Amino acid sequence: MAEKWIESFRAIFAAGKEISLLNVFKGIPLSFPARIEQIDENYIHVRTENHQAVCMYLEKSTFIQSDMLPEVLRADVIELDAEKHIATLGNFSRVKSDIGSRHLVRIQPQEPLAGDIHMPAEDSIERGELADISQNGLAIFVNPSFMNVWRIGKGDELIVSLRLPGVYTIGDYRTDFLDENTPIDRFARDNIRYSPVPTRDQRKKDYSISQTPAHKVSNPKFRIKAVIANITLEKEIDRYRIGMRILSAEPSRTIITQFIAQRQSEIIREIKTLYGMLIKKQ
Repeated sequence: MAEKWIESFRAIFAAGKEISLLNVFKGIPLSFPARIEQIDENYIHVRTENHQAVCMYLEKSTFIQSDMLPEVLRADVIELDAEKHIATLGNFSRVKSDIGSRHLVRIQPQEPLAGDIHMPAEDSIERGELADISQNGLAIFVNPSFMNVWRIGKGDELIVSLRLPGVYTIGDYRTDFLDENTPIDRFARDNIRYSPVPTRDQRKKDYSISQTPAHKVSNPKFRIKAVIANITLEKEIDRYRIGMRILSAEPSRTIITQFIAQRQSEIIREIKTLYGMLIKKQ
């Protein structure tokens, strides 16, 4: 199968066309063009951009798109020279998911954000933690014990109450979450560690009530009604992830929009800082 993809890449190279590389960093899809520089028997060497180099280093993989490829391919990052923007890609495989059409921003919070999940049918409230959020949906992490208590499934309605971090003044960005002296490998997916979601009794205050810069404008709380779209077990962190589609969020939608815009700015700044750390490491 590898020979088939290599021949496709040879055709792209001969046509003088670029490919597109896609990675998702903390919920933000990053896709930049890449030029094939060299083709070996089983690998291709491509030249790309700073942001993509950071994502490929942390993820150890990337997704490849081209109008000359019949489908989206996943590739392992075999070698990476971040300063020269050159990556060696190999171990190509088809992608069965819709990653190739991923354009929706699903923002991941910088800090753990605990909140309440209310299921009207059960008349019960449990504790969860925000996994990510978009304009149209959100996902919540819950402990396995949660699933043993509640009988929930796709199509059930839930009410989520959550306090988002403060919205900051324009031009004022948080920088306290990233230490340039920390090894960049600490931010790789394989090195991220999660603790169990705390119960209401274990935690006397929300995770979101933490020290923040003085320019914080507000610490908004929202309450939304949502319907369960999917439930998956994240084995590596021993949690269930409940994906939900938002049914009603007014007036909370404005708060969500502000949060997403702010986190996008923070994440882009984070990537730029991580690139500097990566150059120092190499």
